[in-house]
Amino acid sequence: MLNVEDLHHKILYPTVLVRTDKAGGSGTVIASVHAEDEYKTYILTNWHVIEDAIRKAKKWDPLVGRDVEVEIRAPVTIEFYKYRRLSILDRTDNRRADIVAWDKDGDVGLLELLSESPPDYIAELLPRDEINSIRMFMPIIACGCAMGHKPVATEGYITSLDERIENLAYWMANTPTIFGNSGGGQFLSDTGQFIGIPSRLDVVILGFAAQAITHLSYFIPIGRIYDLLQDWEYQFIFDPDYTYEQCAKRRKEKQDELQRAWERRWRRERELAQGGGVAEGNPEKKAEGTEDAAVVDVFKKLWGVPRPE
Repeated sequence: MLNVEDLHHKILYPTVLVRTDKAGGSGTVIASVHAEDEYKTYILTNWHVIEDAIRKAKKWDPLVGRDVEVEIRAPVTIEFYKYRRLSILDRTDNRRADIVAWDKDGDVGLLELLSESPPDYIAELLPRDEINSIRMFMPIIACGCAMGHKPVATEGYITSLDERIENLAYWMANTPTIFGNSGGGQFLSDTGQFIGIPSRLDVVILGFAAQAITHLSYFIPIGRIYDLLQDWEYQFIFDPDYTYEQCAKRRKEKQDELQRAWERRWRRERELAQGGGVAEGNPEKKAEGTEDAAVVDVFKKLWGVPRPE
């Protein structure tokens, strides 16, 4: 059982505010590694917290001789909170972070912050092989920057482990959460281990207004988070058998393969256009591109590479 000081160190202090130009929410510091002569710190949040920092634009590509669609990601602001006498807010520290991976459907984003030193506090993730030990009625604590406030903690229990929303798994808790908690954390009360990201609330329509039901809080279970980190090749965050360098190399290889697949597709489209064929309506062209389409499907979550229109 954690004492009051432990709760501060394990739950309150790793919680941060995440801000874009138009929105804000919460985040949780989950890892920091020393690589390339600096510290790289990683923060989990919701995709919907950072979505307005991600946009698409047209850019001329001389390789294919036409505009292509590219993704542009603006930096976000991370606000750290520094305390004295354990609980009294002393100051805030604003830092810039980059969006390095995201999944719109899964509503998860991963941020990277570069610095000369690691953060003072990092959340402990529930080990992957202990996920099946989670049960209803286990006491938990939600922590996040509710309504843009400094981190607020609320207590409750896990109330459901088999929710499905848009064909994705969610867990439910009765820890009161509200707007601004999105992107923060749900933690086991007994150990302080991070088990998920608050993401949704039930709402009821009363007249012309929507009323949030704060004790019906859906959160992204840590199993889904592990799956995404693995898909994105960020296994070093949770698996000591992987290094930052190994994962960076694997990401680069996947991105290069995806780039080559798109370039082959663009070349075929250009050849068809020059030869009088219609790329989009040509069944032979579609069959020819099946292999490349499979590559795109596998690596579609690794953004930052120009995408075809």
